[in-house]
Amino acid sequence: MSPRHGLRLFCACITVLLCLNLIAVSKTQAASSTRILTKNGTPVLISAGTMFGDSEKQTVELVGDVQMTFDGQSLRADRATMDKKNGKILAEGNMILASPSAYVEGSRAEISYEDSTGIIYDGFVKSGPVLFQGRVIHKVGPDKYEAEDSSYTACTTCPAAWSFSGSRIDAEIGSYAYIKSAWFSLAGFRFFWLPYLVVPLKSERQSGILFPSYETDANGGIGIGIPFFWAISRSQDLTFTPKLFTHGNSDIARGPKGSVNYRYVLDDDSAGELNTGAFLKDKYFANDKTLPSAPGDDRASRWFLNYNHFYVLPGGFINRAKLNLVSDLRYTRDSPLDTPGLGEPALENRLSLTKNTELMHTSIEAAYYVNQLKTDPLDGNADSVHRFPEIKQSGVDRSILSDRLFFRWDFNYVNFAREDLAFDDVVGIGNLKTIDRARGRNATGVTAVGSGTFQPDTDFIRAGQRLDLRPELSMPFRLGEIFDVLPTVTFRHTQYSFNVASPPGTNFESLPTRQYVRTRLAVRTQISRVYEADSEGKNDDVRAPAAEADGTTPGIFQALQHQTAPDRPERVKHEIEPEIAISGIPWLQQSNSSFFGDGALAPIFVDGQPVSNSDFYSTRGLQFDYEDRITLRNVMQALITNRFTRKTWDGDQPVYRQFVLVKNGTSYEYDKPNRDTRANYSDIFTIVDARFENFDTNTSIRYFPYHGVFNTSSRARLQHNGKGNFLQLTYSQNYLITENVQEAYASREENVGIGFGLTQRYATISADFNFAPLNYSPLQLDMRYKSFSALLHLRPPGECFGLRFNMTKVLGEPGTRWGFDFDYNFGGS
Repeated sequence: MSPRHGLRLFCACITVLLCLNLIAVSKTQAASSTRILTKNGTPVLISAGTMFGDSEKQTVELVGDVQMTFDGQSLRADRATMDKKNGKILAEGNMILASPSAYVEGSRAEISYEDSTGIIYDGFVKSGPVLFQGRVIHKVGPDKYEAEDSSYTACTTCPAAWSFSGSRIDAEIGSYAYIKSAWFSLAGFRFFWLPYLVVPLKSERQSGILFPSYETDANGGIGIGIPFFWAISRSQDLTFTPKLFTHGNSDIARGPKGSVNYRYVLDDDSAGELNTGAFLKDKYFANDKTLPSAPGDDRASRWFLNYNHFYVLPGGFINRAKLNLVSDLRYTRDSPLDTPGLGEPALENRLSLTKNTELMHTSIEAAYYVNQLKTDPLDGNADSVHRFPEIKQSGVDRSILSDRLFFRWDFNYVNFAREDLAFDDVVGIGNLKTIDRARGRNATGVTAVGSGTFQPDTDFIRAGQRLDLRPELSMPFRLGEIFDVLPTVTFRHTQYSFNVASPPGTNFESLPTRQYVRTRLAVRTQISRVYEADSEGKNDDVRAPAAEADGTTPGIFQALQHQTAPDRPERVKHEIEPEIAISGIPWLQQSNSSFFGDGALAPIFVDGQPVSNSDFYSTRGLQFDYEDRITLRNVMQALITNRFTRKTWDGDQPVYRQFVLVKNGTSYEYDKPNRDTRANYSDIFTIVDARFENFDTNTSIRYFPYHGVFNTSSRARLQHNGKGNFLQLTYSQNYLITENVQEAYASREENVGIGFGLTQRYATISADFNFAPLNYSPLQLDMRYKSFSALLHLRPPGECFGLRFNMTKVLGEPGTRWGFDFDYNFGGS
């Protein structure tokens, strides 16, 4: 090769290498990336389709798929100009700025990567459900924004179901949004204007004003409240609601009212809630001429207090508190939304301390009752009887002496107390008996018909102490493999102490006792059978192939084959458990006290029935409660129980569920041959509890042969898909069971209830109607309306707000009560 040819070849190679280098440079420029540092040394990563630098101006033009990452934020745009001298970047075209706390879009933006500030034009900021947009948005910090001509919403719908638009919004993600000159819009229509509004932008609960609440009273007056929520800490909060009422159907408004709701959580198992409030002056109540005694302005300040508390203490102790107090006896009727108790004979208040172990239960409790069965709502509560305190202890069966002999006990102490005298000053005889509440003197000081002092033959003791001890021995055994036999012997000792003085010349005992021995022999057996349930389609699930008998695993081709689970059929077990028992009291001793009357001869059918006016008019003696009666002297009992249990499978684990329970039984007192045979029977009862997938029912039917009446309580419920769709029918009929048969018919109460609930994606509606049947004629079913309540909860798309409407109507009230609440999601909770 000549030197000339060698030179040409060398030049050609240089040319090819230069071309390849240019191609490589062109490809590098198509996906250029670089890395710079901010003034404080934080790295900024830059990537773009092409980069063109101007070293004199210290700028870089970025074109095509521009991406920047700095200070935990990511910026994307179609094109951008980077000003390295001032640490800024001007981004245009589909600008997106994303950070862990917010997502920002705009037509263009000027962002400082030195201090995370900047300006976004025609854009929006989204954080969780919160979205606010504006013509110009100033980013004044990593999570702070100021928007001009802006709007705010927490709806995910487009357009937003609701929004606030204002001249300016100052917002900090994780804190608050402050909106000036705010218009509230619903479905695009403006509703009201607020000069200033503060809403939370954080997940923690925040203090602030809540949306107004609305309700109506029985006079048609509308109460409007503005709640203020105070987030005291993570474990406690308080809501204060001042409220004003309009006149309604009356010329007099009820006046201002304030209420407080305080909630707290002590630990995972302990919490409490207090609701209280007051009318400064309920003018309508003060001027109600229909009341027995007009309250006047001095009694127009009305209040309520409702408190529930549950506290798990160290050492296994549990403290409970339940308070329900009102200023007057008509408060629960006039303001049923404030506190429960409408229609109840008394308001119950309890404070207790209990401890349970595997072997023993111990408790101490104080109970205070507010008697609501009075015509005058301003009447005092001095005649109510309370339990201050009541101490209980009971032990479970434990073996003594041998493994076959068991011992248990029940201990109960009660102090029955009241503000009034410890006795009722009774005058008259038979059904003409009355109580002289003036204690022997009328309002003018002249002696009235009552004596004013305790008379054992006529007056009733209402306060005192009772100590009740019941030890029991039992020795269960089996006869063959069929019968379970349980003999028991119970000794009961009851000691009383009355807070009344023995009148001179009487043999009244202020410390009477009663004690007896009760023996009982119960024989029980059980018959059962198992049925195969329909298991079609239950074994189609695919299982991994099991190992072979020799320990090897199946081959790969066999492993890919469809494997079915082993046959696990469902089964139903039916158990029949009959039981027969005989019990008697061979020994009874009690003091000759008027307190007992002839209560030891009380018929069996009053067992468990509450003390009533019938006891007041009878010769049995009005005692503290039904525990003072002896109603089961010598008794035979029969009981049969049917249980149906279904066995299903959850994977490889069996699941057992009892779905039907039926109990039937009665008792017969065999040592009373000289009275009506029907009076020797207790109630003949049937209890049915059935729970199926889409239907459940609970029914209790008790027939009293002596009265020829049924006391019934029944509920049947159809439900669908377990999401709150149901239809429920209830029926109850109750007679007062006393020795006076005619009194039972006169006290009959009956109720037919219909309820339903329907839950859809955006709405829930439920209602409950109650009627009293008046006529069962085959041609006409006459039903008297008693009460109804309904609730409608609307949740429009977007999950950003809800509307709750409720209405209640009770027989005897002049109007229907309405309630209306907003439920808005401002981006916090």
